[in-house]
Amino acid sequence: MANLIVRIFWTILIGWWVSIIWYIIGILLVALTITAPVGFLLLDKLEFVFSLERDPELTWKTGQRLILGVIWFYLVGWWLGLAVIILASACALLIIGFPLGVWLIKRLDDVVILE
Repeated sequence: MANLIVRIFWTILIGWWVSIIWYIIGILLVALTITAPVGFLLLDKLEFVFSLERDPELTWKTGQRLILGVIWFYLVGWWLGLAVIILASACALLIIGFPLGVWLIKRLDDVVILE
């Protein structure tokens, strides 16, 4: 796990805008349906791209969860996730809001794909 100071500088200088691009690529992959598992993997890794915080547990979506995740994504997840990532980026730019920004990014996969 990266040092907290390095993570803060990463998020302020690079992480906030790279995570938006990463999110858009993940959304496009999920929207293509055939590449949905890869899109879900990108969305799961978004926390690391935003703040260099590693997720100790990474799982692939299977069966019913994949189908429900795709349906949720098409109806609500894509626009709600975009709102969360914009809010998290705004919070991370303020030093006092950094923990809230990281918390929002950690919960992003719950919002986008109902993990």
